[in-house]
Amino acid sequence: MKLPLPAQCESYSIFPWANRHGLQQPLSIFIISAFLVMLFFGCGRQHSKVEDVLEQSGENMEELQKVLDHFGRRKEDSLKLRAARFLIANMPNHYSYKDERLDKYNAIFDLIRQKESIKPYTGNYVFPETDMMWDSIAKTAGPLDAYSLNVVSDCQLVTAKLLIENIEYAFMAWDLPWSKHLTFDQFCEYVLPYRFQDEALESWRPVFWKKYAWLADSMKGSNDPLKACELVNRDIKRWFRFNGLFSAYPSAISAGNLLKVKMGKCLDQAAIACFAMRSMGIPVAHEFIPQWADRSMGHDFSAALSKEGTFVGFLGGELDPGSNEIRNRAPKIFRSTFSQQNNELLNAGIGIEEVPYLLRSLFQQDVTAQYVPISSVRISLGKDVVKKQAYLYLAVFNDREWIPVTAGRVNGTSVVFSNIGRNIVYLPVLIADGRMQEIAAPFQLTKSGAVHSLEPNLVQTRALHLERKYPLQGYKLNWLKWMGGGAFQGANLASFADAVTIYQVPDSISMSMHQADVKKPQMFRYLRYLFPDNSSGSLSEIAFYNENGNDLAATGKKISAKGVDSADLAAAFDRKFETYIDRTPNYEYNGLWIGLDLNMKQKVKAVGYSPRNDRNGVIKGMKYVLMYWDKGWRAIGTKVATEDNHIEFPNAPANSLFLLKNLTEGKEERLFVYTDNKQEWF
Repeated sequence: MKLPLPAQCESYSIFPWANRHGLQQPLSIFIISAFLVMLFFGCGRQHSKVEDVLEQSGENMEELQKVLDHFGRRKEDSLKLRAARFLIANMPNHYSYKDERLDKYNAIFDLIRQKESIKPYTGNYVFPETDMMWDSIAKTAGPLDAYSLNVVSDCQLVTAKLLIENIEYAFMAWDLPWSKHLTFDQFCEYVLPYRFQDEALESWRPVFWKKYAWLADSMKGSNDPLKACELVNRDIKRWFRFNGLFSAYPSAISAGNLLKVKMGKCLDQAAIACFAMRSMGIPVAHEFIPQWADRSMGHDFSAALSKEGTFVGFLGGELDPGSNEIRNRAPKIFRSTFSQQNNELLNAGIGIEEVPYLLRSLFQQDVTAQYVPISSVRISLGKDVVKKQAYLYLAVFNDREWIPVTAGRVNGTSVVFSNIGRNIVYLPVLIADGRMQEIAAPFQLTKSGAVHSLEPNLVQTRALHLERKYPLQGYKLNWLKWMGGGAFQGANLASFADAVTIYQVPDSISMSMHQADVKKPQMFRYLRYLFPDNSSGSLSEIAFYNENGNDLAATGKKISAKGVDSADLAAAFDRKFETYIDRTPNYEYNGLWIGLDLNMKQKVKAVGYSPRNDRNGVIKGMKYVLMYWDKGWRAIGTKVATEDNHIEFPNAPANSLFLLKNLTEGKEERLFVYTDNKQEWF
């Protein structure tokens, strides 16, 4: 099989942190990555001496030398000189983009700031206005091809003024009560760096130093860095919001631009936390999961270094230290560093096209064991594999294809993969000539650490009763709760002063269209559904039926309370489950309603309702194909569903890894095995 590119990512280079949230990866990835490796190793090899960097910095050598001279004049600045040498020595493989095409898209930051100054944004996740701004820019600027942007290494760009300022402010921060305990190495890695990732270079420390000048008083004599982190993070919560729009931005966002827009994706949450915390001497690291094992994309978060020397996870502007959770299944978790790390694969001389894109970074440490239960797995190899490869890989499924996430060195006739997350299905593969090849059947690493091979048994078969093609989990579970308590009412006065509740939605419902009889059918002209409080108005469809079972929306006039969006009113009665209501903030529709004016009294016998629907359940009338993995996906059979939420496939091979695809519509599918007569998702 061809070496896969990420189906969902926001950008990629030799660094993997931006691969986790939004854009389709182009085929130019290998060319760009190879270019970056040559550029960076030309600018300064790993662990290069400062003098090597100076020689390779070209016309910018004078700027770097100014920094060394500045801190070399006085004996009392000797530690600052060491800090400067640390930054310069590790500088060559850090970079940013400098391109007119990106400049055009950067206009979005000022546009959002202007709107924010007039009417501040509220809520999280959904900001249609910012989406329209981005689309408007895209129409005039054209597509943003992140992989063709011009890259400039820091050693050829950074100014003496920026570095000197950064060092001076970092040392002031190191002198704060919650920072004094840090060793020089800890200070250099988690407080000192002048940048977060690959954002545009700029001054940021003075702004945050002033912004959080109140921190010392608020600490009330405490020297606990976790308390300092919590206080700053609580402030960030007040003004920073999550907005997935910026998944389309090709790099990390600079501190100045984050302060303008006050929103961003999880990478930007980690960035704003980094800028704010480090400016105040709070030692923090950027942690990242390059690829989830049970869904697409990955995740970024932060970790604060406690006085005891342990890292405590948090999410900038959302979750305080100690409350961050790894909510999905993580095969690998890495810590981003400023100092260059030993990349065994690159040092081994393997061609860049043979190294999976998630494993090319020079700036990451494996910290999986600090966050999730882990195991090491040994796989025996055939002689043909041993002869061909020095390194092999484990891949996880990203909803579309297998993505290599970790490597193991071949030792004799076996390979060991160390410190990998549990409760995950892995596929052992090799990479040759830019293509990925399976070397063994996929295996399930259970919660307890047991290894179960998923080699299909083509002799023993069984019938499968399937309900979904993608698991119902995470935030989608809220959709099943948010209609709970919603009230269906009838009245004969337009003001609903005489309203009678004829049905109330249970607290938790399934993801389907429900129909419920009214206990005492009555004659009404006006009908409505009252949104439950703090429910985001969440629903897909509502319905009222007369005594003949006819849908009254076909003849009734759609009406609503003042404040309900007309598009939402239409969506509730359009009989299309792919449309829905979901308002931000969640209290926007408190006390509001939608309904029908029948123009005459009619007897209402039943009501209908459906929560927001992801269309991943089995849907009556749609065509499905069930596949199992046997050195590739192989079809078992194709069927049209005759009922909602249920389809049967007889004669499926036992002990198999399955995938159910909807051939009529949709694109989300997820791996599962069939145990105890039900689907178990991976």
